[in-house]
Amino acid sequence: MPGVPRPVGALGTVLDPGGEPWSFGRRVWSRRSNLRQRLRAPASLTERIDDQAFDGTQLSRRGTWVVAFLAGWCPFCRAFEPELARLASRDGLSVLVADLTDEDGPLWDRFRIRVVPTVIVFRDGRPGLRRDGRSGYGLDARDLAAIRTFALGGPPARPRPPGP
Repeated sequence: MPGVPRPVGALGTVLDPGGEPWSFGRRVWSRRSNLRQRLRAPASLTERIDDQAFDGTQLSRRGTWVVAFLAGWCPFCRAFEPELARLASRDGLSVLVADLTDEDGPLWDRFRIRVVPTVIVFRDGRPGLRRDGRSGYGLDARDLAAIRTFALGGPPARPRPPGP
């Protein structure tokens, strides 16, 4: 049928009528160039940390830090990382990425992470606000707004209602 994308391979990849690949995904279809832009690592999130940056469950840094626990294999993490980069550049927040690509890494158990992405805002080394991704969904704009408000000195947001 003209004008309707048709499947051509694994992972839901499709071709539009002109032969241009579109990205895979259940919710949003976008051109391949947009997919490349979303998957590219943002420059402001280049500082990645590992378990050595923590003393138990406390961050070994002073001030307010937004720490995103992300895994390279997670599509929701790759989609959320540019949103964090925009948050950091727009509001001047300090953002770190704790890489959880290794499923046997110590941070999974230390912070009781069950779903990625998970974001924890630390104030003077102590965890203040935590937002866990939802399985099959990730984090959304409400989570980002709560993270931003708390990181800029606001009160902690009310717990998120269950579900997407």
